[in-house]
Amino acid sequence: MLQRDRVDCSAGAGYYRLPDVKDYALNKYGLPSYIQVNLDGCFVFVRRLKGLEAHLLLVTKLNKGNNYNDKRFIFNKVNLLQYNFILNYNL
Repeated sequence: MLQRDRVDCSAGAGYYRLPDVKDYALNKYGLPSYIQVNLDGCFVFVRRLKGLEAHLLLVTKLNKGNNYNDKRFIFNKVNLLQYNFILNYNL
């Protein structure tokens, strides 16, 4: 049976309105406007594995700005999903 105090979840979202990707004075990295969503889940172990925590972090960035059909403004900047599985051991 799963105890509620051993599991923790959180979520966050944001809309980031940035200057046009071709306005180099205000947007030097050419990053279009985007929506970012973060989901984090944590499980705390007990008994023999006391002190061990497992985290799963999911992050997605969705394009919401004009990119002029140029992949330089999309690749490794938006329309991506990143996931991390993290184990922490606390004494």
